[in-house]
Amino acid sequence: MRSVVRHFDIFMILSLLIAVPLIGPFLDAGLPNTADAEIHLHRTISALVDINAGYWWPRWSPYLHHGYGYPIHNFYAPGVHIVGALIIKAISADPVQVIKLLQIGATLLYPLGAYFFARRFASRWAALVAAAAYTLAPFRFHELWAQTNLSQFTAMALIPFLFIALLPTSSDRPRRAAWIALLFAAIILAHHPTGFITALVAGPYALVNGWRSARRWSINLGGLLLGLMIASIFLICLLYTSPSPRD
Repeated sequence: MRSVVRHFDIFMILSLLIAVPLIGPFLDAGLPNTADAEIHLHRTISALVDINAGYWWPRWSPYLHHGYGYPIHNFYAPGVHIVGALIIKAISADPVQVIKLLQIGATLLYPLGAYFFARRFASRWAALVAAAAYTLAPFRFHELWAQTNLSQFTAMALIPFLFIALLPTSSDRPRRAAWIALLFAAIILAHHPTGFITALVAGPYALVNGWRSARRWSINLGGLLLGLMIASIFLICLLYTSPSPRD
């Protein structure tokens, strides 16, 4: 990816402009009137309460179930909510504005990720088409304007960057494994169902892109394995607390 973004590319700017119409509703005052917007605002504030209490990896939402609380983040990855809580804590920002900022930021990642990925093997015009296709897919409009599942939307925005990291480079170094790990873990910790689906494609993709070189193969699969290890802070609890088939 470094070789692609080393020089200024006007097409990269054009790809960002594709996403501008999608973020229009988030520029208005207040929280968008969508199915899940209030849910993610609540979970972000709950994460902030936990962090302020000294729990830097929140699992408990103290205000659910009429104030009795509920361990929502044993089952639902809190990555995006932690990021939002840290922003609120760092700059004393309005939580509603932070949620909207995260949504806009995730929206802008879609065309950038798709453009950079396609640019590795296609022309700038073709990469621009790829950015438009990935950004303007009908599901994006539903996510933004009807549902606003911030966690899922953010995780899907990171997928192209993971596949960029999995592409072999002329000078493969172990630090590429670190990028793979961080991106894969970020997807899982943002929205673990998206992480599971991504793994079904990323695993074979990592093998195909590394089959000519044992070093590349080890970097790709090692990075994915390391990402799972990083995400284990959530996954182990998820597996441990999930109900058994007998229940």
